[in-house]
Amino acid sequence: MRLLESTTNFPEVGAKDQYLACAHCENLVDIAATHPILLRVVYDDLEDGVTETMHFCSGDCRTHWKRESGVDVDD
Repeated sequence: MRLLESTTNFPEVGAKDQYLACAHCENLVDIAATHPILLRVVYDDLEDGVTETMHFCSGDCRTHWKRESGVDVDD
């Protein structure tokens, strides 16, 4: 597994998909606004990478999630 840390926004998202739960605290995240993310790349048995985007409502939530999950990501 590999994690990449960044911030992003999705300005073209439709209204029904605009809000997602924070990966840590489950507060709503407006993904049309800039917010912190982690990209988790997991490799299957054939070494094909699958990328999952985890959205966070704040940098603090991302930090808490990383600490509780025992992962270390370079900023």
